Amino acid sequence: ISTFHSEYFFESFWGNEGRYSGMFLMTLYVAAYLVISRFWKLREWYLEVFLVTGLIMCIFGITDYFRMDILHFRGPYTDPSEADIFTSTIGNINSFTAYVGMVMGFSGAMFITEEKGSRMIWPYEDTENGSTAADKVVSAMKSYVNSYNDVVTASKSSTLSNKTAYVANMMSATSKYAKDLSEIGVTLKQDGTLQLDETKLKSADISKVQKLFSSDNIQSYGSTIASRVKFAGGGSSSSTNKTDNKTDTDTDTKKPTTTGAAGLKTDGEALASSELFSKIKDKDGNETYNVDKILSTAKSFVSNYNKMFDNAESSSNSGVISNLAYIMERTKNNSKKLEEFGFSVDKKGRMKLDEDTFKKADMSKVQDFFKDYGSYIASNASRVDYYMNTNANAASGYTARASYNIPSISGFSESI
Repeated sequence: ISTFHSEYFFESFWGNEGRYSGMFLMTLYVAAYLVISRFWKLREWYLEVFLVTGLIMCIFGITDYFRMDILHFRGPYTDPSEADIFTSTIGNINSFTAYVGMVMGFSGAMFITEEKGSRMIWPYEDTENGSTAADKVVSAMKSYVNSYNDVVTASKSSTLSNKTAYVANMMSATSKYAKDLSEIGVTLKQDGTLQLDETKLKSADISKVQKLFSSDNIQSYGSTIASRVKFAGGGSSSSTNKTDNKTDTDTDTKKPTTTGAAGLKTDGEALASSELFSKIKDKDGNETYNVDKILSTAKSFVSNYNKMFDNAESSSNSGVISNLAYIMERTKNNSKKLEEFGFSVDKKGRMKLDEDTFKKADMSKVQDFFKDYGSYIASNASRVDYYMNTNANAASGYTARASYNIPSISGFSESI
């Protein structure tokens, strides 16, 4: 606005006076921000270039301090009184020190947080087999693709429906993430197997690979695939060998498992009931909610919720897994409302409760929310408890002799 109202439009637009910061330069700043923020992808060599150029600029600053004038900016006709004036290729001393400050801060933080001695000298030096981070990702991805294809191929010749169901679920998840996988060089073929383009993977944003295969997020693609392979019988076959002498009736003597599901069912039903939210009279005779009692039930709900997932999410029983997935999905869909009452869920799906936030919440809203959410969780927790403890489902319908061994790929996310 000031440019178009200026009496010196030309100078104001091009910035050819004063500090040379006209509208044109400001427009370039905005355009650069928009392009970088939306299209920039982090590459390893970006950091290397930043550190190398930063080192060069720091060396230049030292030479300038000692009046060496290695770039001959001052020339032979410089006034002796101006001999100490700073010169550089990026502006005055304020711009230079701001740049050096970023370099020092960034490199210092990398040095302090780095645990490997050799990488303290240079961040991407890798003395392990001479491989770079990108090479390691490619190697791990090749191993993943081969293992995935082995699982798919093995399932096609299997007659064990409870095993192939998990493989089908795994393939469905892969199909869902097909677009994201294609961006890192992994394509889904018509026969359900995967194909890797190593060149495209090397040039891909590593952060995308990390996000897809994050072991910290139980809902990531990698975590989903690892769990499905494990539930389909992935991993070592030694457990099968150890149990070959068991009879078909071994599971009949299995004792009920305390998973927290039964307790979660009770707590969910309590929070969904009107009895828990019955008002009492305080010492002044005013009707109010028994917040301490409600809080105690909420804390028990959280404890049993986490206990159930800790104990049950490693089950290979389809009934357990499906109901855990329903609970997790309902919780995720209600995350904002839960946060309003002090409940939060971390990346691993575990719940926490902020007691102060809960006490300050409107208990009438808490009651209305848990009428639906609490009932739903209680219903599915009841099924989890049933499938975990009934003899008919404890072995998923198969004995140890009917085991199905599939190569394990659950360790892939840890290598990324």
